[in-house]
Amino acid sequence: MKKPKKRIMNQNKIQYFGIRTNNLKNIDFSVNYGDIIAISGPSGSGKSSLAIDTIYKISEDELMQLMNRRDMPSNYLINTFHGILPSICLEQENFNANPRSSIATYFGIDLSLQYIFSILNNVSPVLFQYNRLDNACPKCRGIGSIPSPDVYKILDAFSELSSSSFYLWRNIDSDFYRQTFEQFCYENHINYAGKTFFQLSKNDQHLLLTGKSESKRLYKYIRNEKKCQKTSKYIGPLKVIELLLDDPSKSQQCVKYCSNIICPNCKGGRFGEEVERYKVNDLFISQVYTMSISEILEWVNICLSKADNSIVPAMKNIRSFMESACLLQCGYLSLGRGIPSLSGGELQRLRLAKACQSEFSNILYVLDEPSIGLHQRDNAM
Repeated sequence: MKKPKKRIMNQNKIQYFGIRTNNLKNIDFSVNYGDIIAISGPSGSGKSSLAIDTIYKISEDELMQLMNRRDMPSNYLINTFHGILPSICLEQENFNANPRSSIATYFGIDLSLQYIFSILNNVSPVLFQYNRLDNACPKCRGIGSIPSPDVYKILDAFSELSSSSFYLWRNIDSDFYRQTFEQFCYENHINYAGKTFFQLSKNDQHLLLTGKSESKRLYKYIRNEKKCQKTSKYIGPLKVIELLLDDPSKSQQCVKYCSNIICPNCKGGRFGEEVERYKVNDLFISQVYTMSISEILEWVNICLSKADNSIVPAMKNIRSFMESACLLQCGYLSLGRGIPSLSGGELQRLRLAKACQSEFSNILYVLDEPSIGLHQRDNAM
C-alpha cells in the first residue's frame, strides 16, 4: 500500500496540500513570503483553478469567517493549507456601466483634489465636488461627453443603397419611408441605383443625411397590412436624430444611432463656468481631470515644491497613485476617463496601482493575466 506523502509545515511559506479543484490532480503548492510567482500554461491547464478558485478563495473564506460574513459555499477541494495571508484578486473584468464613474472617483483622487483647490482658493469645497449637478457643465450635465450621430450606426454603409439601408427606417412605417426616400432622390437627381452610400458624391451623401423636401406630398402606404396615408416631407435621418437629441424626453430613443464625443462646451472637464474662476498652479480643476496622469504627476511635483503643510498629505496621496499608475504603464490615461470605457487590463493595473499605495502590509495579490492590453514593448517592465 502506497504511503501518503508527509506534509512538512514551514513557517516561512504559504503552503497548500492536496489541491483537487476542478481539473487539478492532488497537487501541492507553496509560496515564500515576499515572492512573485508566475503561473503559466495553455488554456484549460488549471491556472485559474489554482490561483483564483483555490488560493484566493481560501484566503477570502478564512477572512469572511473571522468577520462572520461567509454565506456562500466555495468550490475548491483541498486537504489542508498553512500560513495563508489576506488576499486581493485583481481580475480582467470591468462590469462598471455608470457613466459618472471615472478614474478620479473610483480611486478617491477627486476628494484630494477637491480639498486642495478649496484650501488654496479659500472657498467652499462643495464648489469643486465632482459629479455634483450644481457644478456640472450644462451641456453634458457633468458626463464630459455627449452623444453625436454616427453615420456607421445610422446606416448600412457598405450594402447597396435603398431606404432600408437606414436603420431607423426599418420599422412598421418602412413602406412610407421607402416612398419618401425615392421621391427625394428623384427630386434631387440622386442616382443611387447599384451604389453604396460612400459611392455617392459628397453632396448627395450630405443631402440624404441632412436634407429636407421643399414641400409636403401625400403618401399612401401599407402599415401592418392596412392602407394608410400621410402628408409629409422627407427629413434626412441625421437631422431627425439631432432633433430627437435636443428633446430630453425623446433623446433615449436615438442613442443607439450615436457615438459619444468629448463635450465641446467643457472639453471633457465636466465642470461648469463657475468653477473656472479658480486655479492652482496655473491650472483649473477641469484641466487637471483632462490631462494625462503623467502630465498631472509633473504638476503635483511642482505644487509640492511650493506647498504649505496643509495640502502636503493630499498632494502626496495623489502623487503616490500617479507614480504607481505610470510605473504600470497607465500614464496615458486621464483622471476624468470613464471607468466603463477602460479595458479589463487597464482597470486591473489601476487597481494594482491603488493597492501599491495602501498602508496594509503582508497581503497576497492574485493577478489574472496582468500583461493583457499592454504593448509588446512594455511586457519587459
